[in-house]
Amino acid sequence: MRYIISQSLDPAFNQAQEEYFLKHSPFADDLMIFWITEPTCLLGKNQNTLEEINRGTGRLRFGSW
Repeated sequence: MRYIISQSLDPAFNQAQEEYFLKHSPFADDLMIFWITEPTCLLGKNQNTLEEINRGTGRLRFGSW
């Protein structure tokens, strides 16, 4: 297994990097990418934002994970 440690704190860059390696990885073996971002809310296309986010505080509800 290979791993990459991203130095970027930009959530858009880190998501794009992850997608790039998912689709175009030059490595034949498994790949693990480690990254940290600034405070960010990432939602998948099938997530219901009204259920996931407390609109009063803007914080994710931990019980929904």
